Amino acid sequence: MAFDRNGYLWVVTNAGLQVCDQNGRVRGIIAWPETDALQSKIVIADGYVTIFTRNATYTRRFNVKAPIPGQRPKSQGQG
Repeated sequence: MAFDRNGYLWVVTNAGLQVCDQNGRVRGIIAWPETDALQSKIVIADGYVTIFTRNATYTRRFNVKAPIPGQRPKSQGQG
């Protein structure tokens, strides 16, 4: 699991790469090569999402920004 700068949670699952908003709702599922979700690591860099598995590394370009350590993302309107 990893967060981006906007507070979205990116999760590698057996169903694919799921993107969740700050309230936990799944906003999208992106098809990804089959991976063992428990053995995967996800890294978000500016413009790219990379998934590391035991056997391979997958990178895909997205319109995403890496989080800034110590800085909270803007609220998405809960409450």
